[in-house]
Amino acid sequence: MTRFMAPRYFDREQLQAVETLLEHLEIGDDEGRRIFIIALEYELAEYDNTSQNNNPPPPLPSPPENFQRVASAAEELCRALQSLPEDEGATVLHTLTGSDPFQRIYNTDYLNALQRHAERLADACRAARPVKLTPAAPLSENQAQFINILAEAYWECFETQPNVDGLQPFAALVNGIIDICQLGIELDHPQLELLLSGRNATGT
Repeated sequence: MTRFMAPRYFDREQLQAVETLLEHLEIGDDEGRRIFIIALEYELAEYDNTSQNNNPPPPLPSPPENFQRVASAAEELCRALQSLPEDEGATVLHTLTGSDPFQRIYNTDYLNALQRHAERLADACRAARPVKLTPAAPLSENQAQFINILAEAYWECFETQPNVDGLQPFAALVNGIIDICQLGIELDHPQLELLLSGRNATGT
């Protein structure tokens, strides 16, 4: 067996980026994430060793300007919510409760959830890339095998099938890993959907 020693594929920034990605996508618990990252580092090392493409990955396009503006606004909302005094927050919540047409009650959990969603929105806009109008190039056998191994690790670590709920959050996770590690894999939704179409409820 060669998997007793955890490899060190990631540098510190990459490791932090993957941990943040898993957290913001609300995937698994701390232990599941830890095990997934160990498996991911091993498979990335294997992928590097077997990859036949020695060309540097193409530069990633910048997020559209509109996405940048939305991300900045969402980050500003996060900062404003974090610095909101307790008495002013209570006033806002009281006003929301009084004006809700369905008579819903708003408490501090609402503001906390709003802050988390704003953080996720900012992260999504920073990471988003323009959608291609032309299909991505076919995956190589090595690339397809790597994605399938990620899907298997996702199932084993989080006990959730990757090909449910419109492939989310698995699709966002895979594309995030591709970006963080600069793997140069072009993967669109139809390709991923086809790749995972054979999986069933038992994870095979």
